[in-house]
Amino acid sequence: MLCIVALLSNNIDALQLCYEMGKGTAYTDATQRSFLIKTMIRAVDMNILLIAGILLIIVVSKINKGLVFVWQNITLFRWIGYLLGIHALVSSAINYVEKQASETFEGNPFDYQGVIAAIFVLMVAEIFAIGLRMKEEQDLTV
Repeated sequence: MLCIVALLSNNIDALQLCYEMGKGTAYTDATQRSFLIKTMIRAVDMNILLIAGILLIIVVSKINKGLVFVWQNITLFRWIGYLLGIHALVSSAINYVEKQASETFEGNPFDYQGVIAAIFVLMVAEIFAIGLRMKEEQDLTV
């Protein structure tokens, strides 16, 4: 199961270690333990992105049905933003641990793209909320 998660996450080092574990020539117990921990954290991270993707599909399907300014879309957008923020934190933690363990890791371990995406989605949610409030006020005045 863990090898499948490693394969899906495109982690070449994890696949190499998985192969060596299957042959019985893996490095050490500490390496196997860190492999299991990193793979489990990556699995959690992948599930976070999977849930965010499913929520995005739900929002798009509601918008296609003509349900644009409804509170459920705003709630879904906010959840997507929160999940992307959690993904950015988990991804940054993984990168930081890998930077500490690797001598050749270059760059900044912080996931700026994930944070920017989360902020953007949360801004879209607030824009939708303002639009919905304006729509409700307009419906009350007519």
